[in-house]
Amino acid sequence: MTPLADIFLTIAPLFFVVLLGYGLRKTGLFEFGFWEAADRLSYWVFFPCMLFSAMVKMQGQLSQNIPTITAAAAGFGAAWLFSLALLPRFRGALAAWTSLLQGNVRHNTYIIFASALLLYGDAAFEQAAIVAAVLIPAVNLSIVPAMSWVNGGNQTISAKLRATVLALLSNPLILAIVFGLLLNPIKSNVLLLSDTTDLLGRAGLPIVLLCIGSALRPRQLGNEWSQLLLALIGKHLVYSAAIIACAMTLELSLAQAQISLLFGLVGAATSSYSLANQLGGDAPLMSSILTVQTLFSMLTIPLGLSLLPLWFV
Repeated sequence: MTPLADIFLTIAPLFFVVLLGYGLRKTGLFEFGFWEAADRLSYWVFFPCMLFSAMVKMQGQLSQNIPTITAAAAGFGAAWLFSLALLPRFRGALAAWTSLLQGNVRHNTYIIFASALLLYGDAAFEQAAIVAAVLIPAVNLSIVPAMSWVNGGNQTISAKLRATVLALLSNPLILAIVFGLLLNPIKSNVLLLSDTTDLLGRAGLPIVLLCIGSALRPRQLGNEWSQLLLALIGKHLVYSAAIIACAMTLELSLAQAQISLLFGLVGAATSSYSLANQLGGDAPLMSSILTVQTLFSMLTIPLGLSLLPLWFV
């Protein structure tokens, strides 16, 4: 069996669950309110629990993973620069640009964690969590202010600042990472808390994947194909190419490069749609970007990971 087929078959259950979520929503077996509630539960409970537990139980130090973090951050930075270069094209449609920006620089951490677990085991999951602990705050600390200022319209500077600060302070993912890192030095004293949150995080993963599938809207794709193409180029090509280039420069091992590259191969986080609604982005375009990127990642993950050994030994 070829490496491509082997990787595809390993992560196939992950995407089958995603597609099952889409199918369940289409059948109408569950009311729309169920999916909204499940999505909120995932964002406010399951995902923060997963991040909190990973930070508390983390054995290695952030400093030991700097090369892996740097490679993933290089992709994030390259995608940001690519988005900024496109800004002149969107002078009359800044809301659409902010949705494209989210599509280019954000990552679906759920699928990264699930892929790392299925392909490489618990050690890879922990390493992916450490990278996410750095990138998630970096993404939010750059995206939220940018969207608040670009889409703020005639709001005063103080109003824009207030909206930015409130959005950041109420982000459960950032709070989970911060509190998890604070409790990491005394992990042996909070085993009950960390084990409980670990159970919730892992148990919630299938529900999260179902919710990702329920958010797919392939029949609502409009005429924004040029914008969707830019979102695919920015996320899957620019982001990933920068990661590979940085990983080669830093002489990362294949295992380290695989974890870093996952952040470029997956689509944007589904919470991007809620943020687009909250901060005045183009929500319909954001929905289309999420749909196309999520479906496209079914190809980019196995293809990218199977080709990676060509550059690393």
